[in-house]
Amino acid sequence: MFNEGSYRDLINLIMFYTYDEFRRGYSGRLNEHPETDLKQALKLAQLNKVSYPFAEGIYRNRPDLINDAIKLEIMKGRANSILLNETLKFLALLSEQKEIDILVIKTFKGIPYITQDVDILVKKEHWRRLLALLKEDKCVKINHGHMFFRALNKSNEYSFKKDRLLTIDLYQDFSWFGSDIVSESFIWENPRSYNIGSERFCRIPNPDADLMTIMEHDLFWDGKFSLLDLRYIDTLLKGEIRHAELIKESKDNGWCRAYKKLLEEIRRVNEILNKGDGSIRLPYLVPIRLISSAYLGHVGNLGAKISPMARLTVICRCLLHNGVILRYSLLRRLKEGFL
Repeated sequence: MFNEGSYRDLINLIMFYTYDEFRRGYSGRLNEHPETDLKQALKLAQLNKVSYPFAEGIYRNRPDLINDAIKLEIMKGRANSILLNETLKFLALLSEQKEIDILVIKTFKGIPYITQDVDILVKKEHWRRLLALLKEDKCVKINHGHMFFRALNKSNEYSFKKDRLLTIDLYQDFSWFGSDIVSESFIWENPRSYNIGSERFCRIPNPDADLMTIMEHDLFWDGKFSLLDLRYIDTLLKGEIRHAELIKESKDNGWCRAYKKLLEEIRRVNEILNKGDGSIRLPYLVPIRLISSAYLGHVGNLGAKISPMARLTVICRCLLHNGVILRYSLLRRLKEGFL
């Protein structure tokens, strides 16, 4: 449990050593106590998926602050970066040689970080062929999460594991309990090429689709935004984002109101972080009213597209999933003492 002052110091400490832009513009004074603040800051950075870049920032800028925990985080991060690169090379080679359309999604966030998997979107016409090729290449299919929730979702998602590679999570679409949240055509429009070395490239979504996929995942599935996602969204918003297209896409899928409100909230949070007033609790929990708005809007939008029975089924799934997030959010707020 932290008071507001100490928590703000920890967030600023993480921001200072993780993000160069923040460090260059920061004029405040950092409270650095290696035996206390760094230990707590590292724990908070891990919760927000930025522990590796935070540790590397300390290594580059304040080597005198390095302790065993920072060294371990750097070792884990560098090893993970090698696995990530090998996984991307494997996928790029598979895509080139077998002519399969693969889009790497929700993986690149502007800075290196520790990830346990690589998410890829696969075109439906290539789906079965890719599954067969992965099995031929000694990739082992694995299951994530509780089988009850997997049965409820019924979406086309598979995970595969191969020696010396990260887990590969495959998606056909961006659906939520069987109905699209973001259209397939929107995600595949004008993908970018990302250089992964050895004259190989992988394809990643355009900035609009990149922003939408992060918003969709963190709103509908996680109910929270890590510092990693918040800062990457801030970077995307400073670029050439087609806001009218994003509003249209969210409107077509029934969550426009929640999208616009959430975007305002994310801008507000990032503005607070940019000022060094890190009193926002992170990861940032999406307000329940926005989660409910997104769920109800999306379900309401399905009325003309699916049968009454199918609509009732989706509503029941929504209520169940909403209940899980409500309980998670309530317990989290009670635990941290800021309900």
